[in-house]
Amino acid sequence: MRKQFRGLLATCAGLAAVACLAGCAGRGQADKAAGAVAGGANVYRVSAPLVNLLACPSLTCEVLEDLGDGAQVAVTAVIPGGWLEVHALGSGRDGYLLARFVTKP
Repeated sequence: MRKQFRGLLATCAGLAAVACLAGCAGRGQADKAAGAVAGGANVYRVSAPLVNLLACPSLTCEVLEDLGDGAQVAVTAVIPGGWLEVHALGSGRDGYLLARFVTKP
C-alpha cells in the first residue's frame, strides 16, 4: 500500500509540474511585468555605475544588457543566493541581477 501511495504521489507531482510549465510558458512577459509594476511596490533602481542584466542567475551567464546607475527595474521574483529576477523598465527586457546592486528609490 505504501509503495502504491508513493507511486501515486510521484505521478501527481509530475502532472502538477507539467501543468505549471504549460501555464507559465503561455503567460506573456508583459503580464508578468505589469503585475510586478502595479502600484510601484516592486520598482527599484540600480545603485552602481554599471550592472549586467544576465540571462540566468549566475555570473557565467550571457549579458543581455548593461544597466547604468539609476536605471529602474521591477522585481518579479527573489532567487536564492542573492539574485533577483527583474524586468528592466527602460528596455522591457527580463533577466537577473544581484540584489546588492539595487535599492528602493
